[in-house]
Amino acid sequence: MTTNKLKALELFAGIGGFRLGMANANIQTVWANDINELCCKVYESNFGKDSIVLGDINEISILDIPNHDILTAARDFCVVLGATPILNLYGVTDGKAVGTYVELTFNQYLSTKYEYTLGSAALGIDFPGLEVDLKVTSIRQPQSSCPFRNASQKVYGLGYHLLILVYEKIDEHSSRTANLKFQNVVFVSRERTGDYQTTYGLREILRRNGNKEDVIAFLEERNFPLDEIGREILAERILQQPPEIGYLTISNALQWRLQYSRIIQVATTMTTVSVENLLLG
Repeated sequence: MTTNKLKALELFAGIGGFRLGMANANIQTVWANDINELCCKVYESNFGKDSIVLGDINEISILDIPNHDILTAARDFCVVLGATPILNLYGVTDGKAVGTYVELTFNQYLSTKYEYTLGSAALGIDFPGLEVDLKVTSIRQPQSSCPFRNASQKVYGLGYHLLILVYEKIDEHSSRTANLKFQNVVFVSRERTGDYQTTYGLREILRRNGNKEDVIAFLEERNFPLDEIGREILAERILQQPPEIGYLTISNALQWRLQYSRIIQVATTMTTVSVENLLLG
């Protein structure tokens, strides 16, 4: 069977380090973008003229962005799996077991069509070459967990993109099979994976000309898992580098607890490149 390279976009591309990593993972970059003119010049010197588009991603029409396989493949996979009776999941109530089944089946689906590097527990995310982690969750309680790296993830995002598959599981008692009806297939760009209340509150403080002490007090009130020195360092960074609005709800724990109700609502009701419901395309 002939397989093709996955096609990917490179957003916030900088000078192209991510593109090199994707090439090593047998992934083809078909489009790149950055808002910084100097970065774009260096990128073109590395990868050729017209290899990157200069501009604000929020002002670029989605019609001008070429198809990229991981997203279209996820959408097509969910349509196919949603129409397939699944014997192994009949009567299963464990959401983790359902998620594991969907993830394995998705990887099998991709492997028949594309060449790519499979993720591992050591790498931490499912598609390291694309910097995308796959999350599978029930519409009844759309949430999951992810490894805790550092407290700044609540402010600046997890550090990778999310691909969230949201299903409703229905058991067919007559055939003793289960059906997974996918309600949403949501792609969230890495800069939007911060905590909503945290990023909104910080942006409001900055909008009202808040200072370092105001930011530190906010972090203390939000019970950020940092010591005094850590809060000061993060506060200084926030003043110099204001965060984007994140759309996740992130709860403190040994692992981050991610809740997706808001991101599903945003993906369903808003049009943005950073948060996209692929089933609406």
